[in-house]
Amino acid sequence: MSLSLGPILKRGLIAGLISGVLAAIFSYIIMVSFKDDVIKQLEPIAESISRSVEELYQITLYNGMIWNIVLMLFIGMILAILYSRIYHRIPGETSISKGLVLGFIFGIIFGATALVGGFTSLTIADLLSNIIVFSIYGIILGYMFRG
Repeated sequence: MSLSLGPILKRGLIAGLISGVLAAIFSYIIMVSFKDDVIKQLEPIAESISRSVEELYQITLYNGMIWNIVLMLFIGMILAILYSRIYHRIPGETSISKGLVLGFIFGIIFGATALVGGFTSLTIADLLSNIIVFSIYGIILGYMFRG
């Protein structure tokens, strides 16, 4: 790919923003759906900082949504640069299929970090959410690089 850095970063930002909003929605759904599991993980932290678990849960719920958007903007730019540099080595016929491959791989990588906490319904949901979000990011990125 022979684009200059500016257009590559712009495409990464756009794909990152869209997938970041999706990640924020997934984060909210997962945290609400698995509230008891999340609260169990927050209890030791809440005790150490003299806050109620419910208060810490609310902070985590809303900050997690914002963090997902910011993180995907940053990751979006980095992966757009990587995508443009290794485009011809990524398996797939089209830019969209290549983007999907890249996104899926990074979804597994980032999702696997959730499994450090063990195999629980919460960590499995987080893994699947990462795979979906990064795959959609890759599709969007590939669409933006079509030519």
